[in-house]
Amino acid sequence: MKKLILFSAILLLKLSSFGQGFQYVGVLPTIPTSTDTISVVAGYVFTSGPCGLVNLNFTMSGNDIYTYHFHCPGMLTVMCPGYDTLPIGVLAAGTYNVTANLFQGS
Repeated sequence: MKKLILFSAILLLKLSSFGQGFQYVGVLPTIPTSTDTISVVAGYVFTSGPCGLVNLNFTMSGNDIYTYHFHCPGMLTVMCPGYDTLPIGVLAAGTYNVTANLFQGS
């Protein structure tokens, strides 16, 4: 029996220049079963690089999932796209709200 996890994303961005931030936030698998490990996938673009990942984690409160993506883009002027995949785990059937937070530093 398949369950459907409804997904909504609220993007909270801390940007220092135009054109940077999340381009995509979603869940994998798109139609999970009760035994699937759920992952949040976030695609981003920075206008400087390299765009190294410093830390990636999440917290849960009831059916609310909060993800935290910490990156340190470099000084090199370059388009720096990438994806973060954060495994959440096996979840009970229901509706979940995902808030993806992107932080950048130097």
